[in-house]
Amino acid sequence: MANITGFVEMYVTNLDEEMGDRVKYGLVVTACLVLLLNGISLRALNRTRNTPASARFLSSALLVFDFVPNLLYAVRKFVIHFKYSMVIQFIGVGWSFLAYLNIAIMCVERLMIFQWPNFYLRRVSSQVFRKISLIMWTVYLTTWTLSVGHCFVIYNSNFLSGNCSDDVIEKIVFLTCPITTIFSCSCLVKIAFIIRKHTKKVKNKSSTLKNNKSTIVVYMCFMNYLLTTFIYIVIMFITVDNNLLRRILMDALMMFNSLLDTFVYVLWYKECRMEVLKMFAVICPSLNTKIERMRVSVFDVMTFSSSNFKERKDNLTP
Repeated sequence: MANITGFVEMYVTNLDEEMGDRVKYGLVVTACLVLLLNGISLRALNRTRNTPASARFLSSALLVFDFVPNLLYAVRKFVIHFKYSMVIQFIGVGWSFLAYLNIAIMCVERLMIFQWPNFYLRRVSSQVFRKISLIMWTVYLTTWTLSVGHCFVIYNSNFLSGNCSDDVIEKIVFLTCPITTIFSCSCLVKIAFIIRKHTKKVKNKSSTLKNNKSTIVVYMCFMNYLLTTFIYIVIMFITVDNNLLRRILMDALMMFNSLLDTFVYVLWYKECRMEVLKMFAVICPSLNTKIERMRVSVFDVMTFSSSNFKERKDNLTP
């Protein structure tokens, strides 16, 4: 979720400098912890083998789009010059809104799998999907950068007045959120009907849930962004006359959103949890026993105890 606060209001002071030291450093420390968890989750997700390639790629991208803005907003708190602070703010906002676009791409990818499975398997390889996604992200970032750059050129002498931010918000931000949200919601509703129709034909409901884990993750991420957007709107209404409080709440909201995205992957994918434990097993070897049990469960590894071995040997004896 984008942290728009910091340039939507017409002010000419660096709000990060107006924060008390406790608040500022508290937010920075929290951001560092969130970044650490985000990085661990990203690393663990990319070490998994059972996660579909396209789902792993798009999920990793979403975590990156959470990571970069949080990093930039943490750095921004130490930038004294207001103009440079605004530049970092704009870059962070551009990256954070890529998450909305990414959610829409994830929904389309899931819909194609359910609606046109044969076409998806024959025509849409993971390499093709990566190229299409990269092109869309690049076009969006380029459009955002050119719009911001154009504003800075036009309002160079008075860009702090808010005119630049108003232009960018009206042209891009207020189009991105509603369009991607409505589009994503339409795809997910269609997927829900397809899954429901398929579920009626099978007796084992648990198998349906197990086979659609990647799709359920997309649902959870989408609900997370709906929740974050709702909270954002509430914050905007309750902090109309308090820009500093709005900045603090929006920074906290950005970290909260990133934390939820991280927990979705670590807590939902068992293999991802196993990879996280592997990282910590370096400093805590006692975790290896639990990791082995999880490995057997994740990969359906056949284990043989002495009794099992004896039974198998008896069966092979004529």
